[in-house]
Amino acid sequence: MNVHMIPHEHAHEEEDWTFDKGVDAYLFPIYNGTYFVDFHRTGDESHEGVFFKHRHTDFNNGRFAFYDDDRITEAHVRKGIIHELTDHFEQQA
Repeated sequence: MNVHMIPHEHAHEEEDWTFDKGVDAYLFPIYNGTYFVDFHRTGDESHEGVFFKHRHTDFNNGRFAFYDDDRITEAHVRKGIIHELTDHFEQQA
């Protein structure tokens, strides 16, 4: 899990953030280990989490954070699709 400490005086400087505020989101399996991110629960979702959209895009690009085996996992989202649920951000550390 990555924890980022932000000084209180910078906590409201939104221009420094590269993501919008997180929103509830759900993953729906498509095929071959890929998932579609949607914002409406139907009962068919495989994962529940929070989607953080990149601010500088018109598409649903960003990060999807969810619990996996009692730890927070983050996956890349590109145009509303996750191509694998590997925690890419932990691998970069």
